[in-house]
Amino acid sequence: MDKFEQQMNEYERKREEERLAFLKKGADKVRGDDDLIYRMMALHLSQRFELGLNWRNEPHNIVYRILNYYIEKIDEDFEEWLNKDNAPIIKPINTIKSIFPELKIFSDDDRKIIKIANSLYGLDIETDFDGFDVDYWYSYEFDFNAFTPINVEEIQKLKTEMMVLAKYGYDTSKIEEELQTFGLTEEQLEVL
Repeated sequence: MDKFEQQMNEYERKREEERLAFLKKGADKVRGDDDLIYRMMALHLSQRFELGLNWRNEPHNIVYRILNYYIEKIDEDFEEWLNKDNAPIIKPINTIKSIFPELKIFSDDDRKIIKIANSLYGLDIETDFDGFDVDYWYSYEFDFNAFTPINVEEIQKLKTEMMVLAKYGYDTSKIEEELQTFGLTEEQLEVL
């Protein structure tokens, strides 16, 4: 390592020490105020999920539901939890069709699509129904890699073909085998 690289490394080390000292100084000033820390965590969640604030200029209730879940049930670093593969998710309800476009053929109702997605993919998606309106859907753990979108149109085509063949007394075993390749249970196939 030449002298220039040594100087650069030393400079970066000093800058990092100064940054950490500044952050510690700030953290020391709010340690006695647990309510402030709680509210700051809620604001961070709002920012993370791009939710903005409600009419009272505070985070939405759904943010506190996710934050309370973290405090009560999760024993890991807050930032690690928010950024892992199966992190929590909060999205506006009107985005559900873009997450599960294959399920739009069943319904135009976002809550019904969520119910079908939970059934088909074994998910635990909920809505924040407040008695009047649903603004967001959320999950405490949501991993986009945990499920593969199902080719619903192909399954429906095969089921229709099987019904026609069965109606006229033809063998449906090949179609049944083809349906089994999708890896769905009988109940899941019934939903489709």
